[in-house]
Amino acid sequence: MSLGKPADPQVVEIELLYSAGCPALPQSRALIEKVSRELSLPVIIREKLVSTEEEARVLKFPGSTTIRVNGRDLEGEAEQAAYSLG
Repeated sequence: MSLGKPADPQVVEIELLYSAGCPALPQSRALIEKVSRELSLPVIIREKLVSTEEEARVLKFPGSTTIRVNGRDLEGEAEQAAYSLG
């Protein structure tokens, strides 16, 4: 088993990356919970506050909020020239 992966392959790992004060965070969290309930999907939700420009670059953080499902960005993973807090 590798680090950061759910132990059960049937469990969906959701990463919710956000910056401080993000107004979309509560709605994003609620949407994830609603969809997982409606689809009866077991999920692990990991929230990550991205608080520095260095973290944004390392995490390839395109902006707040970012939702990744099993490591894949829901909005696609287009390579950006720069990643930042905004």
